[in-house]
Amino acid sequence: MTELLQVENLSVSFGAAKVLDDISFSVGAGEAVALVGESGSGKTLTAMSLIRLLPRGAEVQATLLKLNGLDLHHASEKTMNSVRGSKIGVLFQQPKRMLDPTSTVGRQLAEPLRMGRGMSRSGARHASIELLRDVGIPEPERRARSYAHELSGGMAQRVMIAIALAGQPELLIADEPTTALDVTVEAQILKLITSKKRELGMSLLFISHDLKVVADVADRIAVMYAGRIIELGSAAEILTEPKHPYTRALIECSLLRPSETGELYAIPGSGHSARGPSHGCRFQSRCRISAELHIEQHCASDEPPLIPVLGRSPTHLCRCWAAVPDLQESA
Repeated sequence: MTELLQVENLSVSFGAAKVLDDISFSVGAGEAVALVGESGSGKTLTAMSLIRLLPRGAEVQATLLKLNGLDLHHASEKTMNSVRGSKIGVLFQQPKRMLDPTSTVGRQLAEPLRMGRGMSRSGARHASIELLRDVGIPEPERRARSYAHELSGGMAQRVMIAIALAGQPELLIADEPTTALDVTVEAQILKLITSKKRELGMSLLFISHDLKVVADVADRIAVMYAGRIIELGSAAEILTEPKHPYTRALIECSLLRPSETGELYAIPGSGHSARGPSHGCRFQSRCRISAELHIEQHCASDEPPLIPVLGRSPTHLCRCWAAVPDLQESA
């Protein structure tokens, strides 16, 4: 598969605090890759690094950051302004907040058509209506005259999808696009994103905290924890044969299966403290498996590398000492 997006050794720091650490992954042409993890794991920061929309004070380092041969890391701001929207489209969470409350839907949709594709005012107006119709919005002529506060959450997200697709991007970044939507609307939005990806032949970088959501969307999944990728593989490998304790815990959380006491499973502890230790596995304070396997010393002293899972596909990678058979045998 031809790689559209290549990310190698991406790190982001704010002063002495490194919030992304050595992130490497790729997205193939027409492929859907999901970044999954709890809030604060670095998913959105990774995506914003690609389009250079990071908070002030961020220092970015990367060996390679390319989109279809274009060096995103060293490109000029003028070049990046042309990349955003035309080559990389972004679909944010909480769409009603992302829409301009002072401008109609039609005007906001016409802007990328005029700036990115050079359409006339009249042509952009007609194209906007067709885009609204294409994403399943009824009465698109009337909705083009609506303001954000007049739209439901699901309707607003459909508008955002139309805006993101207006520039005919090669890569769509969808950042928690179904947050705050009810399950019925969520299913509709996911189906729409998937169908548009297939129809337009674009690639998808899908960000979510819920493995259950990405199961219907992703070809491959990268699980992130405390600014690191801790497991990477095909969707089938991650969802049916997860190797990292954190990935297993995320799956357990997504099942919403109550215990005998009626409580839903929650991962003990917090991921916010995981960036503090300068050595050892970042998940060690929340992990129950290391004690069972008697490998606490390794987990506390050395951070495991991201390596292929022995006996599995060479593309299924895991950052966990419990996934190293030789270590288990010697424990």
